[in-house]
Amino acid sequence: MDALLESLSTVSKILIPILTALVLFFIIYFLVVLIKLLKKVMHTIDGVDRSLSIVEVYLDQMKAPVNTITNISRGVDQVGAFSESFVKGLIEILISNMSVLKDAISSFFHKEGGDNDGTE
Repeated sequence: MDALLESLSTVSKILIPILTALVLFFIIYFLVVLIKLLKKVMHTIDGVDRSLSIVEVYLDQMKAPVNTITNISRGVDQVGAFSESFVKGLIEILISNMSVLKDAISSFFHKEGGDNDGTE
């Protein structure tokens, strides 16, 4: 049993520094890859920041035309509402005065019919 423990101790003394070096190599490699990734992310964030600044400038330029379109739209809505109320009022007036309108139309056609003396 002592021989086994002694041989394990000898193997451990040889393998532990080798394994430690391998682990350190992988940790350093991981850190290098992580640093490269962070640099790419920072570069991308800078690009997005510039793009957002440009978009903000364009949006500021678009405020005046959008306000103009909004005002025109409100004007068209007002004209539509006025037209609707005007037509409704006109229809109500025509309906309430239908008998007068009917009498006027019938008297107009009777005058024309009377001029022909009933001969066709």
